[in-house]
Amino acid sequence: MSRANASALAAVGVAWTLVRAASATTTNIVLSISGCEAAAVPADRLFDLARAELAPYTVIPGDAAHDMRAPHLYVRLCQASANAVRLEWQNNGAAVVARQLDLSDVIGDLRARTLAVALAELVASAPVNTNAVNLNDNGALEQATTNATVRSEQPHQTPPIQPARAWPPSAQPPAVVRTKLIPHATARAPALRASAGAALREFFSPRTTLVGPWLSVATGRFAAEAQFLTTQKDATQGAVTLGTVTLYDADLAGIYRAFSWGSAIVISANLRVEAGNTWARGEPSHGTNILKQPTKSNARMAAALDFMAETAIVGDIGLQLHLLLGGNVGGVTAQAVNQAVVGTEGIFMGAALGLHCDIAE
Repeated sequence: MSRANASALAAVGVAWTLVRAASATTTNIVLSISGCEAAAVPADRLFDLARAELAPYTVIPGDAAHDMRAPHLYVRLCQASANAVRLEWQNNGAAVVARQLDLSDVIGDLRARTLAVALAELVASAPVNTNAVNLNDNGALEQATTNATVRSEQPHQTPPIQPARAWPPSAQPPAVVRTKLIPHATARAPALRASAGAALREFFSPRTTLVGPWLSVATGRFAAEAQFLTTQKDATQGAVTLGTVTLYDADLAGIYRAFSWGSAIVISANLRVEAGNTWARGEPSHGTNILKQPTKSNARMAAALDFMAETAIVGDIGLQLHLLLGGNVGGVTAQAVNQAVVGTEGIFMGAALGLHCDIAE
C-alpha cells in the first residue's frame, strides 16, 4: 500500500472517530408535555427551561421526534387536580422511572422552573441502565444495578442485559417516587421577593384618607414592610378657612401568611402588626390671626387582617393587591377650634397595589 493511500485511510478513520464522539455527546431526549390550562404551566416556557436544564442533551418536542429509540420524558399535567403533575422517564421505550409532584404552593413562573429542575433531577438519577425499575421474564420486579457496581463485582465479565418490558404512557409504573414541592425548595426558587407600590388608608374618627408609597421584602411565610402615608385637609369654621392641617404617618409592619390557596391567582390571608409614629402640623390661613401651631406627634400601633392576591405577569414580575381591615391604639388627632380635623385612631380600612419581583439566589 502506498504512503498516500495509508494517509487517506488514517484521515478517514480519524474523521469517523470524531463523528462518533460528537454524536455520542449530543444524545437526543424527546420531551412530551400534556395537560390543561388550569395547571398554569405554559408548554413553550417549560420546554425552553427544560432544554437549558438538560444541556448538553439535545431536547426535541415529542411531535417532532422520529427516533423511537431515543430517551423520552413525559410531563403529564392536571393529574386528578390542577396542581398534580406526573413526570416519567423512558429509556429506549423500556425502563420507566416516575415522580409525582404537587405544585399547590408554587406560583407563577416558578411552576415551570420547578418542573424543569425536577426533569433534570429525574434524568440525573436514572441514567441508562441505572436506577430503573424493570420486569423480568417471570413478571417479578427487579432493581437495575449500575454498570460500576457490576464491574466491581465481576471485573472481567460483561454484565448481561436484563430484558425490560415497555410500559405504555398511560400505564402506572410499578414504583413511584412521590415528592411534595414547596416554595424555595429547588435551586431555582427565589430566596427573596421584593414588592413596592402605592397604598391608601381610611380612618373614620375623624374621616381621614392617607396615601403614600410602601415597600416590602418577603421570604417564605414572613414579610417586613415599610410605608409612609400623608394627607392634607383644610380646617374651617363655617365659611371661613382657618388653615391647613398636614398629617404624616410612618410605619414598619411584620406580616405572617397564615393561609393561601390558588395557582394562577394566589389568595392569602395574612396577620399584620404595625408600629410607627404619626405627627400633624397646622398652618394658619393668610389673613387670620391664628398663630402657627407646633407639630404634634405620637407613637402608633395597629393590628390588622391583610387579604392579598398575587398573580404573575411576565417572568419573575407579578401583580400584588392588598385589602386591609383592622384597628389601632395610640395615634394622633389634630383639632381646630375644638373640632377634630384629621387623625389616625380607631378602626381603619385600607388597600394597596403594587408589583413584586422574585430575587433568585
